[in-house]
Amino acid sequence: MNLCVVIGAAKVVYATSFFTLAWTHSVEKTRWEEDWRVGPDGLEILEARIEGSGAGMEPPPDAVFDGHLWRYHPKLPIQTEVTLAMTCRRRRQVRRS
Repeated sequence: MNLCVVIGAAKVVYATSFFTLAWTHSVEKTRWEEDWRVGPDGLEILEARIEGSGAGMEPPPDAVFDGHLWRYHPKLPIQTEVTLAMTCRRRRQVRRS
């Protein structure tokens, strides 16, 4: 499968079946991570991890704390694209191509 990343007018295609999105929350300064699978029907989220909570980012009730991160399995349908928003108002799109 291929993963297509669009940033402004630039487009990059990666030959991959899995990827991890990771970022630091702008207010709490805690790490977030999401593991995704690239499949024939789109993008499937497999697991998410949150380093801490606060500022509207509480882990869901089914999250399990492993001593460092809250881990859970988001219940989302297959996505055809994922739009990432940044605090500096730039947007990035990730989609299967």
